[in-house]
Amino acid sequence: MSKNIITDPDNCQLVDLSDLEIVISEFSGPNGNCIGVSALPGGGVAICDTTKPEEAPQIHSKASKEAFVKGLQSDARLQAAFGLA
Repeated sequence: MSKNIITDPDNCQLVDLSDLEIVISEFSGPNGNCIGVSALPGGGVAICDTTKPEEAPQIHSKASKEAFVKGLQSDARLQAAFGLA
């Protein structure tokens, strides 16, 4: 199996990561230091380090993505960890 093929944690379907759009913040600097995010068909996300495209992305389910987003919205410790507080 190709390293670009993963199993979507939410629907157990095989997904070719090379078919997904990678979204990168418009605030990224010219040196490419950014996190890229791709939406998975089942609602989860694939997160990659744009400075290391050869490395496999982290795959997160829809539930873990939603818990993280809720945490960013409401947890002061998580906001502080990301410099948002």
